[in-house]
Amino acid sequence: MWKTSVLILGVLCLWAPGSFAAAVDAKELTARSDKLMRGETSFMKVDFTVKTPTWERSYQMETYFKGLDYTFVRTLSPAKYKNQTYLKIREKMWQYLPRAEREVLIPSSMMLDQFLGSDFSNDDFVKSSYYARDYEQKLLGEEALDGHPAYKIENIPLPEAPITYGKIIAWLRQSDAAPLKEEFYNDRGELLKTQYYKEFKTFGDRE
Repeated sequence: MWKTSVLILGVLCLWAPGSFAAAVDAKELTARSDKLMRGETSFMKVDFTVKTPTWERSYQMETYFKGLDYTFVRTLSPAKYKNQTYLKIREKMWQYLPRAEREVLIPSSMMLDQFLGSDFSNDDFVKSSYYARDYEQKLLGEEALDGHPAYKIENIPLPEAPITYGKIIAWLRQSDAAPLKEEFYNDRGELLKTQYYKEFKTFGDRE
């Protein structure tokens, strides 16, 4: 379960005469969606619960984002993981282990590894990749989710991008480009996981 306070920027989708494909710029829509979630800077306090068939564990942490290049994550609880931190600067990511009093450079080959035993990868949580920069977008059509009209967009990684997924399919709400659903696939085209965004709430004048 996530409990977050995120800077949300309003988005207006503009339509131009012509075909459906010409009217919707999939790359621009994807960039707006990322800016909506990431903002220029953002701070979150997160309750993060991992459930598996054999165990369950809850974490509290705080995260800081600045643009595309800087991410800092610090675990506050439980005590065993307190002050375990992650720092991303551009393409590089480090993990600090307080019990060992050492920092570890996480190589790109480990960015797909599980973050704290969850279904999220290291790349997912620190937002290492940027869809509009690292993927090529293709508009697949329109589809409603939970009563929200949405654009369905396929993201295929560019050859030179250091990407962990074979492709990502995203459903973006038409009204403001907010993500509603994402499907993550490996290089063989197999579905790895599905992420849903639900229970939208308003904080001040931001949703």
